[in-house]
Amino acid sequence: TVGKKSRVQTNGGGGQSEENGFAHNDDAAAANGNKTDSTAMEEDVETQMANDYDEAIYYNNLAMVHQSAGKIHVASHYYSYAISYMENVQLPNDNYFWSDGVPRPNVTADILNNASLCAFQAHDYKRAYECMAHCVMLSPSIFGERARCWLRMAQSLIGIYANQQWTTNSTESGLINDISLLECNLGSEDDMHNISSNPFPRILTCLEKAQNLSSGLKEGKDVDADLECFEASTLSLAYAKLEIKDAAGALEMCKVILGTDNIAAIAKEERSKYTSESLRRRAMARLYACEAFCRLGDPNSALFIVESESSLQCLASDISASNSTQHDAYAQFATRATASGTFSSTGSLDRSKLHASMTSRVAENLTADKTKGNVDNVFEKRVHLFSRLKEGDTDGAIAILRSGMGRV
Repeated sequence: TVGKKSRVQTNGGGGQSEENGFAHNDDAAAANGNKTDSTAMEEDVETQMANDYDEAIYYNNLAMVHQSAGKIHVASHYYSYAISYMENVQLPNDNYFWSDGVPRPNVTADILNNASLCAFQAHDYKRAYECMAHCVMLSPSIFGERARCWLRMAQSLIGIYANQQWTTNSTESGLINDISLLECNLGSEDDMHNISSNPFPRILTCLEKAQNLSSGLKEGKDVDADLECFEASTLSLAYAKLEIKDAAGALEMCKVILGTDNIAAIAKEERSKYTSESLRRRAMARLYACEAFCRLGDPNSALFIVESESSLQCLASDISASNSTQHDAYAQFATRATASGTFSSTGSLDRSKLHASMTSRVAENLTADKTKGNVDNVFEKRVHLFSRLKEGDTDGAIAILRSGMGRV
């Protein structure tokens, strides 16, 4: 896409600045003396709009170059420039051409989409959500019909929630189910305020929309399914439902991902037919299912998933999607902590304490990411607290609560 100056390149790079038949207003007036003042003024406005339009595309392309080179924060800075320039361009919905016939498509939604993806990479989840929300509102028939846009908004909201380290009281079901929080427009001032205090109504709505759009079924018509997005949105729904204490709903989502009601048999399935990302999501679904079974008062069903050491090692291997030591440690932490909670629920306190101690040792390797480390400390603290309470060690439980490690 080009504006009226050919220096703006679509392949990102910003080549030579070269005017393309676009004379300045003074020159045009000299060449055509019979133009009225109003016409000259309109041309002057269009000149400025064309310059801003070109600058927006130029900075968008420049941002894409830096983003592809891994310079995320620099790219985010340039995307801000691009968005600011496009705000100065008034593009009527019924006019997609400049006065000389050159096309002028509205690229605001494209820039917002790029800016959202960049912000998400930089872990700036609030900006990632806001940009994508504006993108979807601006282009409901294109970006609004893309499942991954809705998934990205939901993931950004989950990131906001995780970073805030909320207390348990902020996820009471009465607050979560307040659908009045959805009455405002996506990305509006009221919406941004609501997601800061309670993002789950919007999280659930976005995930359900993503799940529906990626399923391959749309208003009774067969469309191309996006299985990767469908799995990701379903897994995120399982997580969200666990957070709002809807264990039955979470378990149902896990069964959808795994494609069976017999979750215990998944460990014996043919794993070679799945991609590494799909294996990771399926492994996480089994861990979520463990927690859901325990909350539903059926810990024995959860035991089938984590009872043997080979099952735990298989789960950890699937969750660690790379050879990174950090990923391997986190995979071990997640599986051991889940196993500890499961054994504690069944009254197997010795095995629960054994796995809890393993989580403590593994947690020492999780120091590279400070934010994640804080969340891991919370997870570890919950495991130890649960074990103390099951043993009747109230003094030990109180000591954990007073340890200063943050929320439980």
